[in-house]
Amino acid sequence: MKFGDVALKDAENTILAHSMRLADGLLPKGRVLDKDDIAQLAVAGISSVVAARLEDGDLNENEAALTIAKALQNKNLVASGGNTGRANLRAETAGVALIDAETVHRLNAVDEAVTVSTLRPYDTVSKGHVAATVKIITFGVSGDTVRRCVAIAKENDPPVRVSPFGTPKIGFIQTLVPGLKKSLVSKASSATAARLSAMGLDIADERHCEHKEAAVAENLSALAAAGCDIVLVLGASAIVDRRDTVPAAVVAAGGEIDHLGLPVDPGNLLLFAKMGDTRVLGIPSSARSPRLHGFDWVLQRLVAGVDVTPEDLTRMGVGGMLKEMPGRPVSRDQEELDDLTDEVGPAIGGILLAAGQSRRMGSANKMLVDVDGVPMVVHAARAMLNSNVSPVIVV
Repeated sequence: MKFGDVALKDAENTILAHSMRLADGLLPKGRVLDKDDIAQLAVAGISSVVAARLEDGDLNENEAALTIAKALQNKNLVASGGNTGRANLRAETAGVALIDAETVHRLNAVDEAVTVSTLRPYDTVSKGHVAATVKIITFGVSGDTVRRCVAIAKENDPPVRVSPFGTPKIGFIQTLVPGLKKSLVSKASSATAARLSAMGLDIADERHCEHKEAAVAENLSALAAAGCDIVLVLGASAIVDRRDTVPAAVVAAGGEIDHLGLPVDPGNLLLFAKMGDTRVLGIPSSARSPRLHGFDWVLQRLVAGVDVTPEDLTRMGVGGMLKEMPGRPVSRDQEELDDLTDEVGPAIGGILLAAGQSRRMGSANKMLVDVDGVPMVVHAARAMLNSNVSPVIVV
């Protein structure tokens, strides 16, 4: 491809490099100039333009991008576009993105004019959303460059794939201790249901039991016998050792512990275990929040049928500090404060103003006016007490 300043008399069929505004309208960049365009430019007193001209064997940017994208498409990804030098690979089903990073690196090293960008490995992708993009930087590239990219894309397994979400049966156990607020139990149920709903699933069987080894083991066995593929266990107390209540219950039910701990924050106190064909995840109390969590990363892969090993868990540490990720609606510090508030009760007090002289009421004292047989100030005090604010201060 040739590029540079071209005399107007030689510019027909070249590709305009930069948009030009004329009296009759705009000539956009990337436009292939025809006779009428040349005439408009001449009337405007322009004698030359910066343009590109394809040579024999070159492909224009759109054809090149779409050709490479089609070489990358596979069962759950379809190539589309081919506009402004860009072609996309869109997911035909929701799932988890599987990326062969080394092959993508090789594609990007073929020629600086060819770029392939993808989601991060194991990112979730919705049906119809873009998992990868091929962008051609210049207005054209040689056919040889495109053929090299196609050969790399087809060399082994597709470097960009989507593993679709399956339909595993999910069981959910919450353990209870005296004093645990019902609102926390409800919050965990809602957050878990929302996580599963995003993958087209629901909780098949939810059970609550005492935070005791025997009780947890009994419910684990029942859910495994009922055909649950994955059982989530949210303990009323954190799992801090392999011999703690929840992991001990897994062993008592005939299961085994694969791994305890996850280098993702929040999500450090994750238990990864199994009972026969049933995968058991002991999830931290921080998973009561619907915000992004290390537990999400593990659960999404399992639901998508991706094999997860203890080694995979230990490799989640790079990028695993989720505290202040842009996707988190609030900072981790604020989230911890919110969690503490859930556990100890509201941190909002109330002040009842009862010191006025009620001058606008005339001779009557507004606070003592009878309303349904009760002084008005008593109605106000009861409403404040029922709101659960603490403390209540009367001034």
